[in-house]
Amino acid sequence: MVNENGWKELWEHVLIVIPKPAFCDWLNTVLKDQRRMTMEELYEEPLIIKLGRLGKRCNRTTILEKDYLQIMEHEFGSWTGDDSLWPSDRTLEAFHRYFTTKLDSPYRLDNL
Repeated sequence: MVNENGWKELWEHVLIVIPKPAFCDWLNTVLKDQRRMTMEELYEEPLIIKLGRLGKRCNRTTILEKDYLQIMEHEFGSWTGDDSLWPSDRTLEAFHRYFTTKLDSPYRLDNL
């Protein structure tokens, strides 16, 4: 659908991945003396994943069960490519220690 500005509107579901204090602690260990990150800084730019339109059966739990490892690898990897510095426990339970998520649906994205 095109709105009054001529922009194409896309109604999409998004998954918002928000770091928890455990992620901030890990990050500051990895950064060492470079600088210290605060939770406030991490909250300012959460990971937002465009999921497209989801069926009625799809929910946050089913998305995370399928994609949590890829999300973890992206988040840890965006700070260091050395995966030996990443937490060794990369289970779904560990994911929940490091991140909280919110499924927003539907979300209007204006495609300029």
